[in-house]
Amino acid sequence: MSSLSTPAFARTDFLAACRTGEIETRIAACAEVISRGRGGTKRNQLFAYISRAAAYRTKGDSDRALADLDKALRLSPKSAPALLERGSIYRDRGDFDRAIADYGAAISAQPKSATAFFGRAESYRAKNNLDSAIADYDVALRLDKSLAMARRGRATAYRDKGDLDRALADFDAALTLDPKSAPTHVLRGAIYHSKGNLDRAIADYDKAIELDPRYASAFVERANAFRDKHELERAKQDLEAALKLNPRLGPAKVALY
Repeated sequence: MSSLSTPAFARTDFLAACRTGEIETRIAACAEVISRGRGGTKRNQLFAYISRAAAYRTKGDSDRALADLDKALRLSPKSAPALLERGSIYRDRGDFDRAIADYGAAISAQPKSATAFFGRAESYRAKNNLDSAIADYDVALRLDKSLAMARRGRATAYRDKGDLDRALADFDAALTLDPKSAPTHVLRGAIYHSKGNLDRAIADYDKAIELDPRYASAFVERANAFRDKHELERAKQDLEAALKLNPRLGPAKVALY
């Protein structure tokens, strides 16, 4: 018999298990809270739907996660946590218009949510609406100056607009906040490369590889920098390393062969 079905497992225990713990136990506990909804509070039922949605998402079952979030939002249409979670799933699925709508609703419900502005900025950037993205990154960073991902996102938007100096400044700030981010080192390295500073680009690629030795794209980028420095043997070694890590890496294949 499951420990969740014993008489000793009181309602408060279901709520606690719904909040944290092993995924299957969490899903079962949340289901119990939901099934007892009529005898409990709307707040507990809302929490259970959102928590179970997060558990389903962790399992990779975004369809069930969305279904639970829809139910949560029928209970409380202005629930910022439910809107943020659903918006994030839509963004991951590439449904950026729905994501933007949910993040906008979350901002209306919680105007000081840096997470909501960041999520909407990322969605705008994915649609290549760079000015709107930058405006939202600006707000997110005013609300939370420590949000390294917003610095990186805004830097990428500036890069895509061709403003390499502002992009570089934001990548610098992002790495001050999160110096162990291998992707950010690669992105900054690419800016240095674009500006013709190959040695600084290679230094960033070196750091990215040090942080993540299996980061195939970092090897490709470093190979490109070595090639531009006419260090062709080192470029070849990096391309071979990239293909060993990821045999399907198209840019490495093209450059090597």
